[in-house]
Amino acid sequence: MCDSWIKMGIIGRPKGLKGEAHFFPSNRDLESYDFSFWKEKIFFLSPNHQENSPSIILKKKEEQNKFTKIEKIKKEGEKIIIKFPSFETREQVQNLCNYSLYLKRKDFPLLLKEEEEENLFYYIDLLGLNVLDVDTGKDSGIIKDFYEGPQGIILSFSEKNLLDLPLNSPFIIKIEWENKKIWIKKPDYV
Repeated sequence: MCDSWIKMGIIGRPKGLKGEAHFFPSNRDLESYDFSFWKEKIFFLSPNHQENSPSIILKKKEEQNKFTKIEKIKKEGEKIIIKFPSFETREQVQNLCNYSLYLKRKDFPLLLKEEEEENLFYYIDLLGLNVLDVDTGKDSGIIKDFYEGPQGIILSFSEKNLLDLPLNSPFIIKIEWENKKIWIKKPDYV
């Protein structure tokens, strides 16, 4: 997982005349973003229409793909504005519209655990965890995806008989990071 490129969001239309653009993060919870660490990292930009993973895209060595740093990123109310070095005009940044922005997982900042919050983690780290039923001990596949639902994050599983479940109690009982396991309580209707 540490070498994986993680999609951070999509570059939108230009803002103003000085090479800035709107940015739409994958995680829409703007309060959780700390952009201070972004300026030091190397990002990967790729056209959003490509369905392949970034590692496959890199192997193709397409000219459209770009590695870059971020010169400036800021919140303006409910919007996020981003600026890359060497993009000085509206026309230059227009060419990045709808590009996806990726960052290596190993470059994410460490999460500092506060006393009252034992389970701080990135949602991306849940992917691939083995799912075990707390009542039966049976293997129920792996976590294959997550998405934002009306009440929070929802987990999708590889087992077809297991419906998507919210990432909260009473369904998620325990996560064993060292063993790559997550213990769940299936709802009565499953």
